[in-house]
Amino acid sequence: MHDDGTRFVLDADALKSVIDARTRILLLCSPHNPTGRVFSRAELQDIAQVALEHNLTIVSDEIYADVVFTGHRHLPIAMLAPEVAARTVTLASATKAFNIAGLRCGLMHFGSADLQQRLLQRLPEGLLGPISTVAMDATTAAWTASDDWLESVLTYLQANRDEIAHRVASDLPGVRYFPPESTYLAWLDCRELGLDMPPAQFFLDHARVALRGGSDFGLGGETGVRLTFATSAAILGQVLDRMSEAVERHPRVG
Repeated sequence: MHDDGTRFVLDADALKSVIDARTRILLLCSPHNPTGRVFSRAELQDIAQVALEHNLTIVSDEIYADVVFTGHRHLPIAMLAPEVAARTVTLASATKAFNIAGLRCGLMHFGSADLQQRLLQRLPEGLLGPISTVAMDATTAAWTASDDWLESVLTYLQANRDEIAHRVASDLPGVRYFPPESTYLAWLDCRELGLDMPPAQFFLDHARVALRGGSDFGLGGETGVRLTFATSAAILGQVLDRMSEAVERHPRVG
């Protein structure tokens, strides 16, 4: 992913550059964590083409597929074409959107019987634990009888997302933020703050706010932090107040 000045977009050339003779699986996170991008059809086609050219199995984590904001629509990569579906394992769960993560219930959809047989034979024993009846019932209820609830949650989350944009623009100069198209995760690029420590450590020490450090998301993420805004507007306001005050107190060093 790279910053094109308006949002993060897929860097197909960078993806191709890291594939070698040992590569067997292409791991895709769609919608994307931590940037919150909902990939366009063209971007997904670029990813699929790489998989086809290099004979890769696609494992697509689509756990945030239900958390998509107004103006955007999630497209499962397996729906692009039969030849793409045949090499794709789609991972899904109601746990993120419907707040039932503790029930530990997810599913794998295999695009072909051959793919299912090959992958299940290679999975470590014990990786797929038993699923409780409660978890299955809750997942079924989430996906079949909770549309109104989810719609209200998405409206609330979208308001939180937009409030972050407003506060970053007015109170956090030097922080770069593209409002996510999906997820309840805000990626904040802090490189222009000129901090003398990782930004996650800075905000923990100086604002008493715990954020996910950008280095957890791979090379190039060191200057960023991930903020989860799946909380009340009041708590989010306190978080942003503390972050703003910490930045205002701290002299720039870069």
